[in-house]
Amino acid sequence: MTFFDLHSLEWLKLSHNDLTHLSEDTVLPILDTLTMIDLSRDAWSLSTHGTLHPGLPFSDNPLECDCDLMWLTHWLHEFKRRETYTVMAPHTCTRRKKRTYDIIDLRASDMGCPEYNVIGGSAASPPVLSGLTMCLLVASLRT
Repeated sequence: MTFFDLHSLEWLKLSHNDLTHLSEDTVLPILDTLTMIDLSRDAWSLSTHGTLHPGLPFSDNPLECDCDLMWLTHWLHEFKRRETYTVMAPHTCTRRKKRTYDIIDLRASDMGCPEYNVIGGSAASPPVLSGLTMCLLVASLRT
């Protein structure tokens, strides 16, 4: 799945489609224009390598804490910085199916990941990924 030449795309609904992964390379071409993306209730994981990782639900999606989640960690930091929410529900993943972690608290160095780089960012300076508000985040704020 790719989203090239969709410069005006603002809302994307991919829920209930049994997706198994959504790679960083797939999402990056549309991040600047998207204001909403609905990825709820799929069977996917966020992965730069396209692998499915079973774990605890993340808005009804299985995620395992690994280096492939670092782009989401950075996006959540940017979302929290941009938005005026005082409380954001935790979005969790599991590591080796034993311990649950809040995705926003994942650190590349703690997981043995190389420095994370995307659009000129790094683990030390998270990238700015503008304009994306995931339904799964908004839905969690209701609880």
